[in-house]
Amino acid sequence: MSGLRLVHEVRGLGILQENAVPGAAYDSFKCQATPVCPRTRKVVLDRVGEWADARDDSAICWMHGPAGIGKTSLATSIAMKYAEENRLARSFFFTRDPAYDAGCCSVNKVFATIAYQISTYHPSAKKKLGNITL
Repeated sequence: MSGLRLVHEVRGLGILQENAVPGAAYDSFKCQATPVCPRTRKVVLDRVGEWADARDDSAICWMHGPAGIGKTSLATSIAMKYAEENRLARSFFFTRDPAYDAGCCSVNKVFATIAYQISTYHPSAKKKLGNITL
């Protein structure tokens, strides 16, 4: 690898890191939601599991509902399950709580955060992500 190409890769990853929100990951010390008991919300957990295990074009599973219904707990349970199975690409948890990083309150840093997380957990993607951010 040429020195110039390596500099561009490192610079690209630096841009991602500068724009990522570390506290948004499900396993961040800031994101400490309690997972749901597997016996509660079983229908929802099973439905998301069916979506995740399907081999179709449904790339996004959008969970929505009123505040306090348990979306974060469900998402934490799902993220934990797939992380344990080494099937979780990465995660971004939003919050309106001012005690968290302000980046968790906005969509502005979602893509940089996910891309940076993928580059740190999946070495095969690191080079490609470092090069495309320039």
